[in-house]
Amino acid sequence: MRWTKKHITKDPVEERFDAMMALIKDLPKAHYNRLKRAMDLGYQSYQTVRNVKTDDEKEVEDIAKAETILAKEER
Repeated sequence: MRWTKKHITKDPVEERFDAMMALIKDLPKAHYNRLKRAMDLGYQSYQTVRNVKTDDEKEVEDIAKAETILAKEER
């Protein structure tokens, strides 16, 4: 009988958490707070940019809304 060691893969979220903790565990509280605020603002900025629609996307959205309203009125 052959005994093999199971290869346990770590969750990617856990790996990122471990990497983050290695970076911040020695920071003083004031520096940690500044870093956290900067990360929060960076994430909010990224989400804002990601949700910006181009003129074409806005036009398609407006047409879809108009078609929906027209379909409701026809009923």
